[in-house]
Amino acid sequence: TLHPCLLKLLPVLDGPTPRTIDGPRKPGRADKVFSIFLSSMDMESKLAVRKAYSTHLSGYIELLGIFTVRHLKQLFSILFSYLEFPDYCGEETRVNSLNTLSCLMSNCWPRIPGHSESILKTLLKLLSDLCPDESTTPDKQDVQKQLPLICHCLVMLGRCHPEIKMTYKDLLVECNHVTLKRCLKNALKELE
Repeated sequence: TLHPCLLKLLPVLDGPTPRTIDGPRKPGRADKVFSIFLSSMDMESKLAVRKAYSTHLSGYIELLGIFTVRHLKQLFSILFSYLEFPDYCGEETRVNSLNTLSCLMSNCWPRIPGHSESILKTLLKLLSDLCPDESTTPDKQDVQKQLPLICHCLVMLGRCHPEIKMTYKDLLVECNHVTLKRCLKNALKELE
C-alpha cells in the first residue's frame, strides 16, 4: 500500500511539470524515490516481493514520463532479469514486466532504438522459453496470457525503431518456430 500512496503524493510534492524546458530538469523527489525503488528491485530474490515490486513499476514510469531515461540502464537490467526467470505462480511478474516494458517504450521512445537489439533478444528468448516446441502452439493459460503482450511489445519496438522491421522479416524467413512466426506476422501486420 506504500507505493500507490507515493505515486499520488509525489506529483504534489514535486509540483507541476513545466510546459517549457529551459535547460536540464533537476532530479526531484520522484527521481530519488524511483532510484531507491529500482535498487530494492535489483537486489530482491523472493518471488512474492518481486511480484509486488513489478506491479508498481509502470506507475513510476508514467509519473516520470520521458525523464525515466535517467534510469534506463538499471531499469532494463531489472526488466530483463524479471522476464528471464519464471515465478510459477500465474507468471504475474512476467506479465507485469511485459506491461512495464510496453509502458517504458511508449514514454521513452526516443531512446529505445539504442536498446532495440537487447529488447528484441529478450522478447525472443522469452518466447522460446514459453514455447520450447517449435511445431506447436502451447495451451497453458499462463503462456496464452503472455503471448499477446509479447506481440504488443514487438509492435511497440517496431514503432520506436522502424528499421527493426527488416530484422522481423529476416526472422520470418530463417525461423521454423510456429509461435514466433505468428507473433512476428501479427507485429508486421500492425506496423503496416
